[in-house]
Amino acid sequence: MSMDIQEAAAHAIVTEALKRAVLYLTNEKAEVLDELLYWKNISLEGDYVVQNVPWLTADDFTREKGQEKINEFIKTWNFSDGWLYCIDFLAEEILPYYKSYKYRVKWSRPTKQQPIPRATASVYLTINVSTIKPKDTEVQVFYVFEGSKLVHRPGLSRFREKWLHDIIDSKVLLMQEIQF
Repeated sequence: MSMDIQEAAAHAIVTEALKRAVLYLTNEKAEVLDELLYWKNISLEGDYVVQNVPWLTADDFTREKGQEKINEFIKTWNFSDGWLYCIDFLAEEILPYYKSYKYRVKWSRPTKQQPIPRATASVYLTINVSTIKPKDTEVQVFYVFEGSKLVHRPGLSRFREKWLHDIIDSKVLLMQEIQF
């Protein structure tokens, strides 16, 4: 009989612990959800909307059309007058499930006083075209700025002209430090 009492007491303790755990998790989950909803609705930069372009489908993609789309995408970026850029195709890589096309956008800011810029900044874009998904699937696009590991996606991160300035400034500083 003492076993039944112990068993009932253990059952009551476990049941109460489970009820408290569920209550705790429910409250915790609600608080986390409220916080996520709060941050989702906050815009740190007013009403700015990150621009994007409609990208090509796997069926429509060619190396040249990819370059045209990159040019169209870059035109959505906000940058001051005076910047020039050129888009170079770098390589095509065939992988098991997709083809990867690599491009470089080289930026410079020539002036009348210095028509040949001392340094340039590059943005490297990768367009992945799936070979296993349906042909009407949109290509995947990623880009990184020279000297950075942060991978950007079109439509998800806002271009900052400062990033180009930082790349060029760091190169100019490095060249000043090196004595030939």
